[in-house]
Amino acid sequence: MATGSCVNRCYREDNTLRKTGIKMSGVTFILTFWLSAVIALSFAADPADVIFTFNDKNATLTCNATDNNSYYVGWYHLGQSVTGTRYTVTNLTHSTVLVITSPTREDSGEYVATFLKTGGTQENCTIKYTATPLVLDLAKSKNLEKDQDLDLHCDVKGYPGSVVSWSRDGIDLTNTTSRVTLKNDGIVENAYLHIKSLDYSDEGTYKCTAYSKHFNFSHSKSLVIRVKNPIAWVWPLVGILVEIIVLAIIIFACSKFDKRRLIQTEQNDLYRNEGHGTRNHGAEKTD
Repeated sequence: MATGSCVNRCYREDNTLRKTGIKMSGVTFILTFWLSAVIALSFAADPADVIFTFNDKNATLTCNATDNNSYYVGWYHLGQSVTGTRYTVTNLTHSTVLVITSPTREDSGEYVATFLKTGGTQENCTIKYTATPLVLDLAKSKNLEKDQDLDLHCDVKGYPGSVVSWSRDGIDLTNTTSRVTLKNDGIVENAYLHIKSLDYSDEGTYKCTAYSKHFNFSHSKSLVIRVKNPIAWVWPLVGILVEIIVLAIIIFACSKFDKRRLIQTEQNDLYRNEGHGTRNHGAEKTD
């Protein structure tokens, strides 16, 4: 279970210049001195980070206020109020506990517990719920036509934000050419890769690697990009057309052959019949 808490006190020193004029025996003495007044201010300070662990049943974030006149107002994550069945808030005398059930990397980020003091002064306690970077699955492959643009997004979860690097077949891709552009997605640096007007040489295995300096940890995913000829769809049609033509020629040739064979057969039958009739006629005369 991941937990975090904080108790802190700071002191502000107000230096007030006091001037006292004293007249004594016609002589004026000016006595100047510094009076230091120490005013204690108590508030909820930032606790240690809470680290996400895979398969955690829950994560516990705790903030304590040492000012007896402070009371809890609410929890916020990424500027939004924390609500929902997965979140349980327990308020003690001068502290508040947020329990996140079945946390994921989506839950990582900064959490702020807000306390309100008498007089309307607001104090915040910030807890960083950190998580190592995780690159979500990419498509196994992608087919594009020559001269099309390539757009890839390396979707990374985790906090603090990571830095993404891109490579093709082991060669790093950077902003050094006008065709290649890397952009941030608001949280992760270089999360977007854009390649203008693809060429056949742009084919290969693309890999995005997310690196977290905070954890000194990296995670990566890859996909295969294929670049096809824009008229590649024509070749299957040409193949089908050629097959049809060849089949038609074969059918025509076979029909011609069958016709010739039929004519030849008829001629042979006629010849045999004529020969047989002649022999029979000769035999009758002999008798």
